[in-house]
Amino acid sequence: MATFTVRTDEAVDQTLGYLMELTGESRSQVVRNAVLEAGRIARREAQRAECLAARDDPVDRAEIQAAMADMGAGDAW
Repeated sequence: MATFTVRTDEAVDQTLGYLMELTGESRSQVVRNAVLEAGRIARREAQRAECLAARDDPVDRAEIQAAMADMGAGDAW
């Protein structure tokens, strides 16, 4: 396992202390969890941006509309 040093300010120290008390985890584990959560959030936001870009792509939307028209979307109901 790699080791690295992080310089913190008072706000970060207080937050780390709070999270350690809340979770019962060590400072290192709290930081590891925070990094992993930040990674999950970043991936989720990247996926969201990709979905929004696809949703707003006029060429893609036209292809979807054409495919739906070819399939008679909604006719089954």
